[in-house]
Amino acid sequence: MARSVVDVATYILERTDTITTMKLQKLAFYSQALHLVNNGTPLFPEDFQAWRGGPVAPELYALHRGKFLIRPGELGNAGTSEGLTEEERTLIAAVCGAMSEATGADLSQRTHAALIQHTTAPEYSRRHLVEISVRASLNAPTFQQLSPDLVFQQGQG
Repeated sequence: MARSVVDVATYILERTDTITTMKLQKLAFYSQALHLVNNGTPLFPEDFQAWRGGPVAPELYALHRGKFLIRPGELGNAGTSEGLTEEERTLIAAVCGAMSEATGADLSQRTHAALIQHTTAPEYSRRHLVEISVRASLNAPTFQQLSPDLVFQQGQG
């Protein structure tokens, strides 16, 4: 498991270069979601919160607050990608590649819609919210580009 969402975000920035902070949050979210669904365990320990613009990891937000764009190295010394396994790097790279054409707003709209449907249902845990959101989004064209061995089959838990 990555030590933190910041480690994952650091690797995302290494892969994507300059992106919006909204897109960074959503790529971290989808990386977490895909790892959770495929492996049954989180990629990193932090939770996401359902914000107006979709899921946000507050620990990551604290490092880029007030910025619209973020570049590699701008998260400071808070994270490092060196501790990520090859499997984790492959999964994160697949998410970044599949969603490279989507804007932060596109990803926000996709995740936000799925989360809003379920945030008032008390029987769902945070894990289930992430899982529900990624299941709802897997039919989107950008997720169809992911390698089949990285994406769980619909109906499997």
